[in-house]
Amino acid sequence: MLDNTMQTIGEKNRTVRILLPYLAILATLYTIYFAKFILLPIVVAAFFALFTSPLVARLERLFLPRAVSAIIVLVGVIGALSFVAMLFTNPAQQWWDKLPEVANSMSSSIGEATQSLNKATSNGAAASNTDIAKASENIRNTTFLAMFKSFASSTPLVLTQILGTIFLIYFFLVHGQVLLLRFVQARSSFSDKRQAVELLSEMQQQLSRYVTTITCVNIALGFCVGCAFYIMKVEDPFLWGALAGALNFAPYLGPLVSATAFALVAYLQFNQIEMALLIPGVYLLINLIESQFVTPTLLGSTLNLNPLVVFVWLVLWGWLWGGFGMLVGVPLLVCLSIYLENTRLIGDWHILIKQES
Repeated sequence: MLDNTMQTIGEKNRTVRILLPYLAILATLYTIYFAKFILLPIVVAAFFALFTSPLVARLERLFLPRAVSAIIVLVGVIGALSFVAMLFTNPAQQWWDKLPEVANSMSSSIGEATQSLNKATSNGAAASNTDIAKASENIRNTTFLAMFKSFASSTPLVLTQILGTIFLIYFFLVHGQVLLLRFVQARSSFSDKRQAVELLSEMQQQLSRYVTTITCVNIALGFCVGCAFYIMKVEDPFLWGALAGALNFAPYLGPLVSATAFALVAYLQFNQIEMALLIPGVYLLINLIESQFVTPTLLGSTLNLNPLVVFVWLVLWGWLWGGFGMLVGVPLLVCLSIYLENTRLIGDWHILIKQES
C-alpha cells in the first residue's frame, strides 16, 4: 500500500516537473500581454538608450555632464523626428480629410459590382438601387465613424505612453550606465563579470549596427519609392515613400500593409484597375530588391536572421502588443540571438534563429 502511494506521488511529481516549464511560458505570455501598457514604453526606452548611449558617451568626453549630454541627444532626435513629421503634416491631413470619400468610393464600387452581378444572374430577384445605396451609405458611415472613435479613444493613451517613454529614455541614458555597472559587479566570479561585460558590449554594438543599417536602408527605400511614384504621377509621392520606409521596420507584414494602401490610393486617384495593380507592383519590386539583396549584404551573416523565425516572431509580438510589437520584435530577436549565442543557455539551438550563410 505504501509503495503504491509513493509511486503515485512520484508520478505526480514527474508530471508537475514536465508541465512546469510550459505553465511558466504561458504565464509569461499572459503577463506580457496584459502588462503591455507598462512594458512597451520600458522596452522602447531601453532599446533607444542602448542605441544612443555611445553618442552620450562622446559628448561626455567633451566635458559635458551626462545629464546635459542626454538632453542634447534626446532633443536632437525628437527635433529631427518632429521636422520630418511637419514636412508631411499637410498632405497627410488632406488624405485624412479624404477618408469619407475613400469609403464612399469603395462602397459605391462594391454596390456597382453587386448590381452588375445581380443583373447578370438575376431571375427576378435582383436587389433594388435603393437597397444598394442604403448599404453603401451604411458602409461609409460605419467605417468612418469606427475609425474616428478608435482614433479619438486611443489618442490620450498614446500621448501618455509617448511622454512616459521620453522620460524613461532620459533616465536610462543618465542612470543606465550605473545600473549596468552594478549588474556586472553583482556577478560572483571574475569570469562571470568578464562574460557579462562582453555580452553587454556585443549586444550594444550589434544592436546599434542593426538599427543604423535598417534605418539607412529604409530611408533609401522610402526615397526610391517616392521617386518611382513621382515618375508615375502619384499624388504626394514622398508621403507614400515615407510611409513605405516607416512600415518597412516591420519585415514582411509592413510591406504587405504598404502594398494594400498603395493599391487603394492608386485606385482612388486613377480609377483604373491596371494602375491599382501597377503601382503596388512597382513598390513590391523595389522592396524585393531591398529585402533579398541590399539588406542581407549590408548586415552580413552575423545579423542575417531566418525569415521563417522572423515571421513567426513578428506574428507573436503583433498579437501581444499590436503594431508596436511588430516594430520592437526584430530588435528583441536580435538581442535574444546574441544572448543565446554568447551564453549557450540552450546549447547550439540558437543556430535555428540564423539564416543559412
